Amino acid sequence: MLGYQTSADQRKWTCVVECDRMIRSTTEASPAGPGRRTTSKDKGIALGKRFWREVLVVLALVALALAVRLCRLQEIPPGLYIDEAANGMDVLDILGGHHPIFFERNNGREPLFIYLQALVAALLGPTPFALRLTAALIGGATVLAVYWMVREAFAATADSLWLALWTSLCLALSYWHLTFSRMGLRAIMVPLIACLTFAWFWRAWWRLKAEGPFPLTELILCGITLGVGLYTYTSARLVPILVLVVGLVGVFQVRQDRALRWRRMLALVLILALALIVVLPLGVYFASHPGVFVGRAGQVSILSDSAGDHSAAGDQHAIHVDQVVLGFGHRGSSSQHH
Repeated sequence: MLGYQTSADQRKWTCVVECDRMIRSTTEASPAGPGRRTTSKDKGIALGKRFWREVLVVLALVALALAVRLCRLQEIPPGLYIDEAANGMDVLDILGGHHPIFFERNNGREPLFIYLQALVAALLGPTPFALRLTAALIGGATVLAVYWMVREAFAATADSLWLALWTSLCLALSYWHLTFSRMGLRAIMVPLIACLTFAWFWRAWWRLKAEGPFPLTELILCGITLGVGLYTYTSARLVPILVLVVGLVGVFQVRQDRALRWRRMLALVLILALALIVVLPLGVYFASHPGVFVGRAGQVSILSDSAGDHSAAGDQHAIHVDQVVLGFGHRGSSSQHH
């Protein structure tokens, strides 16, 4: 009797699965209803519905990111951090007619974020809220940018949508990204520019086939975005190196396909050349002020306090690694602004 029931159960569930499969195939292929063959119009309607559902979900994620970044922004974190106050003084200089390519106050800072703060301050008034609102809006935009980047990077996989959605959700609620989105500091711009750079990079990269049109527009936008990133923060100088490494790996992967290899090499050269052109004004300034270029990086280097003592430098490196690893869930920052 037990064997008979098991067999009957198997037949029942087989029937259910087959019915479900038929319903799914009918629903997906024939939006107008069962018993009707799929037409190009039906497919267009189905794709349109899927597109707008995706748009609504992404907009909901961005709204969530903005909500947690804007909530009580005038009160939390309390007071202005010294670096935020320095930015505020530079904003006042900009509103007063001073427009430098690099801000030398407070150990030197790249200009793009401060000019964006000045734009918000011009609209809302020179207040601490205006300084932090700039960072909050950039943090919210980064959630959208990381979604696009993941979609482009995994465009050839069936799971690109879910990967992009989960990545965006994690970033929207990420403690550290949320923290810096609520502080008027320029470091928040690096994730945004890096995501936009690699979104254009992957969009162009998958279109670099041995035959077919050369994705010139995407490559130009990638190079421009990469160059703009160097106007944001010191650590953004590592992004071109990352683009170069990823590009060279891609070139090496197709070494047997000579035509595709040369197209990828040309694309990589074009990206880096455009980035160099975009960053040229800032590069000219650094060439005439070399101490400014290495000043801040030297201050935070593990070699700065060791005076050439390699063993001390190794100890500093171990301490930094320990702080970074434990900061993901065991021991965070002791700063009350964090």
